[in-house]
Amino acid sequence: MRSLPVANLKRSQGGFTLIEVMIAVTLLAFVSIMIAQATTRSFNINITLGRESTEYSGIILSLQAVESDLAQIYSPTMDTEGPAPAAAQTSSSVMSGLSFWSAPLRADGLRRSRLNGTREKITFINNGGRRLEADEPVSDFQQVTWEIERNDSGTYSLYRTVDWDAFRYEENNNKKPSRVAVLENISSGKFSYYRRENKTWEEVWDSESPYAKAENRFPDMISLKLEVPDPLNNANNQPWEIVVRPNLPLNGEIKPTDAEMMSQ
Repeated sequence: MRSLPVANLKRSQGGFTLIEVMIAVTLLAFVSIMIAQATTRSFNINITLGRESTEYSGIILSLQAVESDLAQIYSPTMDTEGPAPAAAQTSSSVMSGLSFWSAPLRADGLRRSRLNGTREKITFINNGGRRLEADEPVSDFQQVTWEIERNDSGTYSLYRTVDWDAFRYEENNNKKPSRVAVLENISSGKFSYYRRENKTWEEVWDSESPYAKAENRFPDMISLKLEVPDPLNNANNQPWEIVVRPNLPLNGEIKPTDAEMMSQ
């Protein structure tokens, strides 16, 4: 039987040297630092992306809400062969108190809806409401107001006001419609209205103006432009815009035969 030399036996039973241990500890510390930095960086990126995603989602959902309302602008089908309205009913004094409807146009009281728009505000009748409960006292029609309002901080907020009592023709203080801030911290914003006849964008529109014609009483398209701070750098503003064409035919007086075809 062959035995190992005493020197070799002692060396094999001695374990790691101090230098080997220090190298191992250094490598372990280096790897741990790298893992910690990668984990921290991953968390920071996740937080940044989450904040950015939340900001963008809020903007997109707000613009979609505006687009949905504008696409459902409604005005009753008007029969031009019906009885003519009384002259007193179409006076300017009557119209001054009607924000969402025209004066009565026929003896039976039928009215057009009224769209009134400026750079900062637009009001109209909307056909986008839906009754959630069978006995709920609401209709599919709503009085809708979108407005861009300046805050004390110097920024702007986009507000939506909805009144389910769409067929109330006179203003009263019995019930205040619900008003919600849909989007806040806006740098700037404006509505504009497209007139196809002149191929121009206008900043003021009143469908019941004395100069309004039947063929272009309502705007052919409506635009909303916003500038919102960049979520990653508030010093920069990002432009957003939607251009909406109402789904229903609003311009032109419809004869009974046309109304029957539309209802089929």
